[in-house]
Amino acid sequence: MNARIAAFWQRVADAPHAHGLYALLRWLDARGDSPVRLGHASHPDDEPLRIGQLPSLAFAPSTVASVTLPDGAAVGAEAGTVGETEAATAADDGALAEASTEAEAEAEAEAEAEAGNKSEARGETKAQGKIAAGIGLVTGVDTRPQPKPKSRPPRVSIHGFGLFGPNGPLPLHLTEYARDRARHHDDGTLTAFADLFHHRLTLLFYRAWADAQPAVSLDRAGHARFDDYLACLIHLGQPSLRRRDSRADHARFFMAGHFVRQTRNPEGLRAVLHAALGVPVEIVEWVPRWLMVDANSRTALGRHGAPNGLGCGAIVGMAVREAQGKFEIRLGPLTRDEHASLLPGTPLARQLAQRVRDYGGIEWDWDVRLMLAASEMRGAALGAANQPLGLASWLGSRTCRDVAGDLAYSPERRASRRARPLNL
Repeated sequence: MNARIAAFWQRVADAPHAHGLYALLRWLDARGDSPVRLGHASHPDDEPLRIGQLPSLAFAPSTVASVTLPDGAAVGAEAGTVGETEAATAADDGALAEASTEAEAEAEAEAEAEAGNKSEARGETKAQGKIAAGIGLVTGVDTRPQPKPKSRPPRVSIHGFGLFGPNGPLPLHLTEYARDRARHHDDGTLTAFADLFHHRLTLLFYRAWADAQPAVSLDRAGHARFDDYLACLIHLGQPSLRRRDSRADHARFFMAGHFVRQTRNPEGLRAVLHAALGVPVEIVEWVPRWLMVDANSRTALGRHGAPNGLGCGAIVGMAVREAQGKFEIRLGPLTRDEHASLLPGTPLARQLAQRVRDYGGIEWDWDVRLMLAASEMRGAALGAANQPLGLASWLGSRTCRDVAGDLAYSPERRASRRARPLNL
């Protein structure tokens, strides 16, 4: 137990009523030195505390009744003093054992000399056996190396949750019996037996509560159970669907309320993009576009089988105008730095495309229009940085006082052009 954890236990022991059970267990789960989360250990030795219930019929003023620290637990100088005392005691025991060994050896040697043993080797073997036996009889100290005893963890006694008390499942006379045995006869056998179940069930109860809290599940590094709940809501429950792009999964979990809807709307897309980019977002619907008509479906004179009937399928030209499958995303007004960070090919622009694809799918056509604030407008100058031609450069001075929304591009079409193989 390090100094920080020991100081925490001392504060809880001094004022147990000032600490809630969930807050106490959450602190230990987040900052303790336990290798596993509370409630996930396979054996109580892997957990940093013991939990039991105080048999009582009184009104519970708090969830924590008392905290019992292990014997000999100390911090700083006190710990050093205890260690020195134990070392001195061990040294005294060793010296006593050595003196007793020498006395027994001398006594055995004199006895053998008087008896006139003929075999010296036999006498030495007999003396060694009696010396070893004498050590145990005289001093009672086992000279064999002993494993270092493991210190007991702090014990937390709680109110309410358990077998005893007015809210417990056991009859009240059993609570009175357990309390009287512990108070008047110094017999805590029944209470200790019930605490075998209280410890495990209380930690399981805490784990069920912690796994259902989004903030508590992030107190400790590693797998968070609450992430699985959110991932299943937005169809990312399988591990193979996680971490598929540069976006963090928690960015999707934060907007799970919008992704879980069966229908998609401009308000939801605006909220998702505003949370991701931090700039004003406007969605313009019903943007017209031209759709190319296949050559076999075009109207042509003198060709049999072509849709040539007027009003029955005849199409004039190579494309038709359509305004149901495209929308435009307008970002701004933007500063020059924000405008530069959203230019085509930047990481933020790729993240924007991923957000729109996650929310709306791939069946929609859409463009991005960057709206530069009028106060940020500057003409192109030789030697100036961050003025890519066709993206963020203007000739002369702009007389209009409105925002500059000249730049509009389609991230999806740009990505498809980059992925298209070259025909050499």
